[in-house]
Amino acid sequence: MKLTIEEGNYLELIVKRAKSLYGNSWERMLEKNNLPLPQQGFGETRQQFKGFDTEKEEKVLKQLQKKNIVVIRKKDVDIQKQGGFLERYADQSDMFIGLNPRKIEGLKKQLNL
Repeated sequence: MKLTIEEGNYLELIVKRAKSLYGNSWERMLEKNNLPLPQQGFGETRQQFKGFDTEKEEKVLKQLQKKNIVVIRKKDVDIQKQGGFLERYADQSDMFIGLNPRKIEGLKKQLNL
């Protein structure tokens, strides 16, 4: 599969983020599309995603979705969850990102994953 430099860098950063959060189970989390996507996108996570502003990130994400590499899903939020409204919804995104499981092996060979 052909990737641009930006796409490859972005995928490497997503995997790096998943590894830092989930350790050895990073691959399973990405296959299940369970990596939380911050509300403003990873471009707002300054420590790990330097150089990606939200507009550039959105463009790269759309390209990766068209290539069927990245999957973004919206999780239904349970309204019955305990606590007040702010405790249930504050600073949490209902968007999750992952990689197409059929593409992960190819990406491992092509990128530094």
